[in-house]
Amino acid sequence: MDFLAIEKRIKEGFEFGPGDLPVESRENIISGVIVPTKNLPVMAWGYKEVAEAKFSPLYVLLIPGDSNAVVVDDIKTSFGVVKVGDKVRLFKDKFKFGITDLELDLSILQFVSKRYLDSLKVFPVVINEFSEEILDYFVSLDAVFICVTDLSSSQGGVYSAVDTVKGMDQYLIKYIKNLDENKIREFCN
Repeated sequence: MDFLAIEKRIKEGFEFGPGDLPVESRENIISGVIVPTKNLPVMAWGYKEVAEAKFSPLYVLLIPGDSNAVVVDDIKTSFGVVKVGDKVRLFKDKFKFGITDLELDLSILQFVSKRYLDSLKVFPVVINEFSEEILDYFVSLDAVFICVTDLSSSQGGVYSAVDTVKGMDQYLIKYIKNLDENKIREFCN
């Protein structure tokens, strides 16, 4: 897909999601957002928050997977190359994570970080299991966390009514806030 087509698709996602493009305030400070893997209008809500918050020196992408792994090579997209942060290799070695060549579409992150593309760095982590030591490491980072998940928007592969999805998501959000790993696993399986 070419640059203009992707940019058009992203703008439409903001139009059908939050209703407008992000404003360039960059004054808010956020810790992170939860975004779905595929639904662009829903993704746009989270990325609008990222866009309107203070630019972060690092964006940690937490991606669910079957095993713990990291992406160590810079990521090429239609909008250019996104640098993988230098802390990724240290993290990989410290926690014995594998390496994955998972293909990531970072075009929406690049879109909301247009003015900072030269400084944009990501830390893509495929997570299956957390430990307290890993959580402590993440907490020590000066980063914004982007948790990539389907939440309940396609629970069981079937898209549900909006009220049902919101209710189910509230349960998942509660489990995340309480760091209840067993309930999160149960919910997501």
